[in-house]
Amino acid sequence: MENAARGTRPADVSSGETFAVVVVIEKYEDGNTESLPGLAERACAFVNLLRNHAHIPPEHIQVFGSLLRPESVDNLCKLGIRGGSVKPATYDVVHPFVQKLGSAEIWPSGRVPAEAKLVLYWAGHGVLDDRSNRLLVYPDAKLDGDLRNLDVLDLMRELREASASRFPAQLGFIDACADAAPMKVLP
Repeated sequence: MENAARGTRPADVSSGETFAVVVVIEKYEDGNTESLPGLAERACAFVNLLRNHAHIPPEHIQVFGSLLRPESVDNLCKLGIRGGSVKPATYDVVHPFVQKLGSAEIWPSGRVPAEAKLVLYWAGHGVLDDRSNRLLVYPDAKLDGDLRNLDVLDLMRELREASASRFPAQLGFIDACADAAPMKVLP
């Protein structure tokens, strides 16, 4: 089926080489930010879909999380993910990884396949800044100060223009609100 807006076909992530990045943030370090219970279960369902229906191997699924319950980490790891562990979903860990998405160092083979595909899943808080930009909030953000965030438009631009543009097909899922909140934004 053609995507009329772009004139492109939907990506078939079940064929070729696909790399998936899953970020799930239930718990925030700032005591003023509400936790989001239940997102780990959604992430498990998504990883299960990637593993059992799209047939993406564990070493091609990188999971970052800030989870409320330790058993959620165990459940994600049992499904089969890269390194057998959930990495912290903090700005200092996720942001550099996202910037290296199209580099050979993230691929187990040490090279980016010609037909590489990218799947991105992000679940957590989202806000609008004073210019109505959509921001995805990291768990180490401080709403009254350093709002560590991932700007959705910057992410889209980076995926088109930076090293990640080596993925001819990209598919993203964002499960986040877009609430307006007073904040000081520091990228």
